Amino acid sequence: MKRSKPTDFGKPDAENPEWTKADFARARRDPALAAAAKAGKIRYTVRRAPTKTPTQERVTLPLDRDVLAFFKGTGTGWQARVNTILKAVAEAQTR
Repeated sequence: MKRSKPTDFGKPDAENPEWTKADFARARRDPALAAAAKAGKIRYTVRRAPTKTPTQERVTLPLDRDVLAFFKGTGTGWQARVNTILKAVAEAQTR
C-alpha cells in the first residue's frame, strides 16, 4: 500500500477514504465522549506551528483594573493594541 506524503495530510487516501453519505448515516455519537467534552475533560484546541524566530515573548504584567477594563472593552485584539501602544511609546522615548 502506498503511504501518504507528509504534505497530503487531510486528503483522502486508501487508509482514510473520503466519507460517503452512507458512512455519515451509519455514524453514531459516542455518549461517553460527549459527556467528557461537556465536563471539560477534553479540550479542542487548534495550535499554530511555532515560528522559526519568535518576535514576541510571553510575560506577566500587572495592570491597574481600570486600564485593563478599558483595553478589554475595546474587544478582540486588545492585547495587540496594548503592544502597539507600548511599542510607540518605546520608540518615542528612543528618539
